Amino acid sequence: MATMKDVAARAGVTPATVSLYVNGKGNGRISKETQKLIERAIAELSYKPNSFAQQLHGNGSGPFYTVALFWASDARSALLGKVINGIQSAIDRNSSLNINIVIYPFKADELYREKALLEPTLYNFDAAIIGNTTIMDMQFLSSITTTYPIVLLNRELPNYSSVSIDNQRMGDSLADLVARKGHRRVAVFRTRTPYPAMTRRVSGFIEGCRARNI
Repeated sequence: MATMKDVAARAGVTPATVSLYVNGKGNGRISKETQKLIERAIAELSYKPNSFAQQLHGNGSGPFYTVALFWASDARSALLGKVINGIQSAIDRNSSLNINIVIYPFKADELYREKALLEPTLYNFDAAIIGNTTIMDMQFLSSITTTYPIVLLNRELPNYSSVSIDNQRMGDSLADLVARKGHRRVAVFRTRTPYPAMTRRVSGFIEGCRARNI
C-alpha cells in the first residue's frame, strides 16, 4: 500500500507538501503545477489518504484547521483543563469553526527542543497556542521567526499575539485583601523558577503592601 512518502517521492516534493494537499490546505501555499504533480502521483500509486483525516476534512461545513497547544508538563498542568474548556467554549460560540486541538507537552526551559514549532507543516497544524513558558522559553521564542499564527497565553513578546490577565493588578488585589483583613505584616514564600506571570503577581503584591503600609 502506497504511503504519503511514496507519493512525495514520485511527485518530487516533500511529505509535508503532500500532507498540505491531502488535507485541503494547499491553496495559496502550493503552486498549481505542484498540485498537478501530486494528483498524478496519487493516481499512479492508487494512494488513499488516512480515513480519519478524510473524515475531518470532509465534514462539508467549511475549512478545517488544526491548532497546536504547547503546554509545559509540570505542576501547572492542572490548569490545562480550564484552558481547553475555554477554547471549546469559543469554538461552540462559532459553529462555522472546524478546529482540531493537538496538545504538545514540553518541559519547562526546553521549548527549544520542540521541532514542531519550526516545522509546522511536517506536523500538519496551522496555528499554535503556547502556554506557561519560562524566561528561557521566552528568550527562545524571541530568537526565532515563524510563518504561522502563534498566540501566547499570559505572556507578551513583540511580534506575537497574546491573551493575558493583569498579573500586576492581581497581586495588588491580594494586598488589598490582606489590608482589609487587618494584617500589618506578611511574609512571601515563592519558587525560584522564573515564571514571568508569577514574578509580576509577586511584584504587584509587594508594591500593593507597601502602598498600604503593610
